[in-house]
Amino acid sequence: MTTNAAWPFLDPRMDRERVVRICYMVGRLGYFWCDDCGFIFWKQRNTARQYPAQLVKRGLLETFPRQSPADPHVYRVSERTREWLVNEVGCDPNELWRPASMKHLNVPAARGMCRFWCSLMAACKGSRIRLHRFLPERQLRRMKSATCPIVPDALLVLEVEAPDGKQGRSAAQAAWFVEQDNGTERLKVWAEKIRGYRSSLRSGHLYGMRDGRLLVLAPSRKRAANISRTVVAAGGGQFTFAAVASTLEGGCALASVLWRAPTLAADEGTEPSDSLLSAHESLSRSLSATPVRPDRGCKHVSGGIS
Repeated sequence: MTTNAAWPFLDPRMDRERVVRICYMVGRLGYFWCDDCGFIFWKQRNTARQYPAQLVKRGLLETFPRQSPADPHVYRVSERTREWLVNEVGCDPNELWRPASMKHLNVPAARGMCRFWCSLMAACKGSRIRLHRFLPERQLRRMKSATCPIVPDALLVLEVEAPDGKQGRSAAQAAWFVEQDNGTERLKVWAEKIRGYRSSLRSGHLYGMRDGRLLVLAPSRKRAANISRTVVAAGGGQFTFAAVASTLEGGCALASVLWRAPTLAADEGTEPSDSLLSAHESLSRSLSATPVRPDRGCKHVSGGIS
């Protein structure tokens, strides 16, 4: 870790590791809304709003201009903080994102993915499933090749510890491709996506993964059912799960709120019974994932983001 002299604006009374974790998280997310993501670090909403304001005063974070005083503050890391984190955490600079503006940002989609990402990190704490890697669309788009026709909204790799907890045993891994739906995309587009997933999974050219499952985050049960029927008709029912996005937020990302696409397509009134964990366990013997590259940032930050 760098010395305090390397960062003169850091208050010596602040918990240095906590500040690093917060800034690293903001750098990974790109856009940080306290109401969506602050529960990971603070229990009280007022604290979740005041603490980032202190980091802004010290030049660690920056806020985007607001159109109205009633709008929530949206934070990003400063350029100096981005350089500091690369030395402090030892991460790849490409992992940290400092967006220029919010001019062309799809705010509902960005906030939804941030909430899911943070919920997944919170849910994995204290469980035997670990978030081995999370790559958002911006990173996947840079990795896209000519043989891969689609870019998911996110790619996450979950890792489950061995049941006996013995050291030296390789943990089972599972790759999940996440597609977020806001209810505005035509079902015809979903059919094209599924055909792209099918061809990519068969050829083994889907971002280095030999196998994987698709998770659809829908705004409602009805929309999830409509997408599931389209997915099944396009031949993707065997690898697709669906969920109402709000049921996976707030640290509930491992809850049993997932439907298998064929089940929901056949009966819209059926209750969800699968989770990321149970679906992983039922498929873990045949499921394998090849890491895209080592994520060094996780090794140096307690509770860090992968």
